Amino acid sequence: LESKISNEDFAEKATSYLEKKQKLVKTKRTIRRNIPAIIVTTIASAVVALICNSMYKNIQESYTSKGLTSVQTIQGFYQGVNEKDTLIVEDFSHGKQMSRFVDSISQIFVINKQRMAYTKGDQGFQTMAHWLFWATTPEKAASSGVYSITNLTVDGKPKDLFINLPRKKDKPAPITVENDINIENGSKSVHKVEYYFIFTEDEKNTIKVNYIEEIVTLDFKKDRWLITKLDRTETPLNLDSQAFKNDYLELLNKYNGEVINAAEKLSLRYPFVPHKTALIREQEKLVEIYNDPFGFAKPQ
Repeated sequence: LESKISNEDFAEKATSYLEKKQKLVKTKRTIRRNIPAIIVTTIASAVVALICNSMYKNIQESYTSKGLTSVQTIQGFYQGVNEKDTLIVEDFSHGKQMSRFVDSISQIFVINKQRMAYTKGDQGFQTMAHWLFWATTPEKAASSGVYSITNLTVDGKPKDLFINLPRKKDKPAPITVENDINIENGSKSVHKVEYYFIFTEDEKNTIKVNYIEEIVTLDFKKDRWLITKLDRTETPLNLDSQAFKNDYLELLNKYNGEVINAAEKLSLRYPFVPHKTALIREQEKLVEIYNDPFGFAKPQ
């Protein structure tokens, strides 16, 4: 058959084919030379994607003050302080002063973990409610520190140190009205807060107590309340730590190991002892841990 392609066209197509072939060969060679780098880049991209996805999930699981009143925001904030939960304390506050406050809670959290990790039998810093369930013998009473808030009041009204906090993934709706007052970006709220701050700071776990009065300022930023300022007055209580521990152990023996009954009686002499509702909640939490089907450590 007679060819329908002229010699010129054939030469042009052949040249084009050879050029494409050469480019393909160069590309394959380049890929082969850079396979390690490509693999590393691909793995790195996958790792970054996984980290970003994990961070997003963690952010969505974190608590938010969105949807809470100013008083509820205060409760959530001090709940975080009592539990040494730096994420709650940080997410419920804003500003330089509050950043320093968050740093102090972070330091306590780190010291708590170090004590438990490096000192055999050390229970770290417990909340006061947890300490009362733990300290059932002189040895156990001496093996744990305390870092805790008890008996919170806001504007003279007793408030629970535990509330169900919304998570970001729940997408709570922002409040628009509080106490018949319209709330908008830039609104302010001021409350008087009082509580007992219980802490230990030596190797003997000597318990000390300060009575705290604070003027708490909150700002409504964008769509939620945030604590922006704390004006504090501290009054140290004259407490004999060993006498307090001895009194508790005597009452515990008198009430046959019933922590709540012993603590209620103890509170008549020591006003910083947690209210009954806080102790009941702590007991429920310990029972839940004890009955946990996944085998977490059971309370002694």
